[in-house]
Amino acid sequence: MKIAVLMKPVLDCGVHLTIDDKRMEVAQKGQEPQWVVNPADRSALEVALHLKYSQGTVSVHAISYVPKERTEAIYYALARGADAGTIIASEGASQNDAAFASVVLAKYLERQNVDMILCGNESIDTAMACMGPFVAQRLGLPHVSQAVSLGLTSDNKSIVVQRRLEKGNREKLECPLPAVVAVDPMIAPLRYASVYAINNAGNRDLEQVSLEELGFKSEITCQTELEKITLPRPRPKRTFIPDAKLSVAERMKLIRSGGIAKKKDGDTLSGSPEAIADAIFTFLQEKGFLG
Repeated sequence: MKIAVLMKPVLDCGVHLTIDDKRMEVAQKGQEPQWVVNPADRSALEVALHLKYSQGTVSVHAISYVPKERTEAIYYALARGADAGTIIASEGASQNDAAFASVVLAKYLERQNVDMILCGNESIDTAMACMGPFVAQRLGLPHVSQAVSLGLTSDNKSIVVQRRLEKGNREKLECPLPAVVAVDPMIAPLRYASVYAINNAGNRDLEQVSLEELGFKSEITCQTELEKITLPRPRPKRTFIPDAKLSVAERMKLIRSGGIAKKKDGDTLSGSPEAIADAIFTFLQEKGFLG
């Protein structure tokens, strides 16, 4: 079985970020850019490596669509156990054009005869959460998103996936292979890479593929256009204002305590449905909610 993992380097959020208005992109202030692997893509790699070491017949191929000098993501994957790494050089194309990136990745993947394609559910820079569905649609494969667990069936022809839904709900489904799976960042703990493995990965050769080799012309027309990029709107700090009906002493007490007020005791109704309905009706009348 061959698993392809799509990996993307992103700017390190631990460094102060700003907006470059001229280049219309997020940048790190006052220094050379520091890149890290997108957290969800790291988790996708962990899932692939777990299947590799548990099954024994799985090979993992890391793929990154980036400028040719940006090798961080691929060397990260090789240091942790990936069998091969490929950089598809994106020179001449916009990094924010997810639609075109999916076309490029699909064009390369259709030549690789892979059984499973893993990627992160979304990247922390654009947060579009569209690469998995886009690639699946281009290749005509089934797609599963928000995966929090993944395993193979006994015949290795399908995968059993548990998806994260809203309000903590989970959905369990079986999907035939080949398929595209976008994983949640919390699907697996990240493994440690030794210094020896990191140094050894840096000495390995990477496959470099140009857009021309995949059949794209030198002049590329973007399928999406970035019109504007801004920092998030600042959220005003909430200020506690005590109830004006309280006395000065009570208001000062609340202010000094940080606004923590003692919760009022509630009444619990019991009895038959008719008795409870009568009690609620009486309460609403006494409080003036009913005319």
